[in-house]
Amino acid sequence: MNIVDNLFRKQKPVLSKLENFGFKKQGRVYVLSRFFMNGDFRTDITVTPGGSVTARVTDTATDEEYLPLNVESYTGEFVGKIRTEFSLILEDIRTCCFTEKTFISDQANRMTDIILEKYGESPDHPFKKEPDYVVFRYPDNRKWYALIMNIRKNLLTGKKHPPAPNDETVEIVNLKVKEEKLDDLLKVPGIYPAYHMKKNSWISITLDGSVNDGLLTELIDESRTFAVNGEKSVKRASKDKTDLTSRAPVTWIIPANPKYFDIDEAFEKSREIHWKQSSNVLPGDLIYMYVASPVSAVRYKCLVTDSDIPHSHNGRHVTIRKLMKIRLLRTYPEDFCTIKKLRKLGITAVRGPRSVTESFLNEMEKE
Repeated sequence: MNIVDNLFRKQKPVLSKLENFGFKKQGRVYVLSRFFMNGDFRTDITVTPGGSVTARVTDTATDEEYLPLNVESYTGEFVGKIRTEFSLILEDIRTCCFTEKTFISDQANRMTDIILEKYGESPDHPFKKEPDYVVFRYPDNRKWYALIMNIRKNLLTGKKHPPAPNDETVEIVNLKVKEEKLDDLLKVPGIYPAYHMKKNSWISITLDGSVNDGLLTELIDESRTFAVNGEKSVKRASKDKTDLTSRAPVTWIIPANPKYFDIDEAFEKSREIHWKQSSNVLPGDLIYMYVASPVSAVRYKCLVTDSDIPHSHNGRHVTIRKLMKIRLLRTYPEDFCTIKKLRKLGITAVRGPRSVTESFLNEMEKE
């Protein structure tokens, strides 16, 4: 890994700070030139809005790139000084213009935010020899349900070993899935047999956007269910939806986007409607429906009466493979539980199905 890649490996640019620092915008990228070593060398640095950083060091006497910079076999006092001064320029840029990301890939960082918002669970680093590897655990029993690693992609695709020096490195997440779903999931681009886990019940997903956030979130929820309830109870629930003895009913808060679906009109026509299935929601669970902007408030309390209903919809904004049936129990005024009140009750955002806080339940039962 060269000097630039090492320094900016988990960094995200703040574009306004780049311009304040002295970068000039050229098209979609930001560029900066700096002389160092008493003007004998110049570095030309380019930063993309997505966070890709490249830097070229030129010997001003010859106007040619100084190639020994990133060649480890080149040692000595002179090249060492060049590397030091070059690194100081980059470190200054990183300090002034970048913020640190938990992971390299944007999708891995989004996944972390989703888990934190839905369940309040942050990753930990259990492997001393691999500090970049993290796991997400269910806190009550410390069982993990997601493992994020960065590995060479050929370890997933099965190419011959050892890997070539330029072989691509990717971040992956290992998740547990129902065995009956495994074959279909492995047909999805970006999903592979699990790396370093049991391949009959775990999968590896590349966190490069190959698998959309919607499906990824569903699979995270399902994997977490194994940790919460244990494998046997999950299997029972999938085989017999009416058997609720596998776990106690759970209360959820779920978002509805009025830009894509008029839930008010739907409940005016019928007190029982179909809704997109969340993998760990079962009949008997309660759902509080949060209607997004411009309403931005909890409007409905519903009972889940059926789940895992086969369905196929591939729309621009949502993909649906299964439905659940929900029955309206109560309607709340728009000003009763707004997003402002939700935040006071410990729910900062509702971007997908998530569990609720005790203070939220107490508040909703007052009405």
